[in-house]
Amino acid sequence: MGGGTVDEPVEITTAKDAAGHELVLAFGRLQGAANRLEYILGRSLEQECGISHLMYEVLLILGRADEPGLSMRAIAQEQMLTTGGVTRLVDRMAAAGLVERVEGPGDRRGRLVRLTHKGVETATPPPTRPPARTSTYAWHTTSSCAAATSSASNSSSTQRWSATPCSAESRTPRT
Repeated sequence: MGGGTVDEPVEITTAKDAAGHELVLAFGRLQGAANRLEYILGRSLEQECGISHLMYEVLLILGRADEPGLSMRAIAQEQMLTTGGVTRLVDRMAAAGLVERVEGPGDRRGRLVRLTHKGVETATPPPTRPPARTSTYAWHTTSSCAAATSSASNSSSTQRWSATPCSAESRTPRT
């Protein structure tokens, strides 16, 4: 049986057929490229800003949230993490001064998470123009740490953004 193309339907009956199918191969290449990009951007964020890619994503989620903040459950659902995983992540982010826990309005038992001033600064672009060699995409990802994304692909960049003193942590596996 041939590899098959997009235009000609091919019945896939074995693993070998699937492994040689053009769409399956294209999806595999796309997934591999996405994984490499996430790795490169994550490493750059850790080196330039001292935070993990997951912490950065949570900063952006909280930045989009209205006051007074978000529950652990809402963050967990947004990131497809367990509530225990989010609790550990928020503990590290709170220790780094990026977020704080506050009482929920109308329910003193409910705790919400919101950005601190330092968290806002970490997730906000500096009030300057991007360096000439900074990619437009990296600049428009809404973070001063976005500059790290461009330096990942542009090692000759001489511009350095001030890193936040939060501790780097490894990405929590999604469960």
